[in-house]
Amino acid sequence: MSARWNHLSQRGLLGSAIALSARIPGANAFKRSIGALDPTILQVVDACFINGTESTFGGRPLGYGAGKCSVLINCIYGGIDATAQAGLSAGTSIACLLPTVLALVGAGPTEIIELTFASPIRAVATCMFGVGLPSGLFRQLRTETRHPHGGHSEMKTTQDPCIRKWQIYIARPYPNKLDIARRILADCVILVLASIMLWRSWVIGSVTMVTFRCEYSWLLFCWPMACVTWLSLSCLALYCMAKEIEITLDDQPRSFLDILILPYRPSPTSSSIHTQLVPLPNIRFAYLPTDEPPDGGLPDARFTADSQWTSSEQMAHNVYSHSTSSSQLIPQRRPTFPDSPPPTTDKFRQESYDTARTAVGLSAQSFTLTIKMRKEAFWQVWEAGVETVAVGIYLYATIVLGSTIFLTGQTGILYTVLMVLSLAVIRIVGNVM
Repeated sequence: MSARWNHLSQRGLLGSAIALSARIPGANAFKRSIGALDPTILQVVDACFINGTESTFGGRPLGYGAGKCSVLINCIYGGIDATAQAGLSAGTSIACLLPTVLALVGAGPTEIIELTFASPIRAVATCMFGVGLPSGLFRQLRTETRHPHGGHSEMKTTQDPCIRKWQIYIARPYPNKLDIARRILADCVILVLASIMLWRSWVIGSVTMVTFRCEYSWLLFCWPMACVTWLSLSCLALYCMAKEIEITLDDQPRSFLDILILPYRPSPTSSSIHTQLVPLPNIRFAYLPTDEPPDGGLPDARFTADSQWTSSEQMAHNVYSHSTSSSQLIPQRRPTFPDSPPPTTDKFRQESYDTARTAVGLSAQSFTLTIKMRKEAFWQVWEAGVETVAVGIYLYATIVLGSTIFLTGQTGILYTVLMVLSLAVIRIVGNVM
């Protein structure tokens, strides 16, 4: 009975919320102030509203509501000259190019989703500017692993087609307090730039109109919100379609929370990682074939250095103590090494520390995200759905900005340049710091 009551209560609350949102007029979502950034347009708008809310144009009432905003558009265009109208057309033409430029500069769909597992804050801030094309710009900023034969390490090949492994880079290894402070500063810069994007979108939406839905002031602001919604739904779909998701760091399973706080937590200072001595391999000395066999009294010159270091004097004494002829010292003996290769620096550091390098040559720490889908076809379905929605958001932004009116050329240039520079700085700072 209680479960049924809870279900009915949830349905009632949902219905009330929908009814309340439907009663909110679209014109009152933002405070409209057409022409606030241009004195010429503002003067014409004030002349149209000279009689307050009861103003008319051509015998029809005008305003920001449905059925009235089109009359207001005609009134404004009737009060400005041809030069000002040409400037408004230029501003619209410049602004409609912004989604395309951001798609070229921005991160691709998979790259943004990978970034979500490393830093959700940076992923959301990057996604607000739009989802980039898969083969976009800034390829030189993508983190790579330096192999002898080159190659990318963002996705590791597996024998099971249902399993994919993403190697994601998060921060420098062994971070000190200065590195942590730099990363926090970089996060603050990224958040400020994302806030500027939202603020400018709100300003442009409040001083302009969209021709096909002039009563709504939040159409442009829906663009970054749609991108954030896309990111949330993509991660949710990946979680629902995956059979198993595992995060490993240094071959050890880790939780998502551990990965999030890892760049902001200094690594414990352990001198054993750098000062641990590796024992020498077995070294054996054997005789070389000669014309005359050595004296029967010459002892076997074999020795091992498994358990302790041997001084050079003791080594020479063990090998050459009974040699009386100088011709028997070097030509008759040579070192014989075991089959195992000598120790390398890989023994001193973990593999992720030794191979990971950012595009600017900085060392990076990485973790492996292993995703196993329930079926192989789910990967194709997920990728197709993610890319299709991303293209739809791109088309939506292009249509809205291409249908925007009362946007001057100067305002359009400032808006476009500011958005592109903000996204470029976010991508550079996110990869370097």
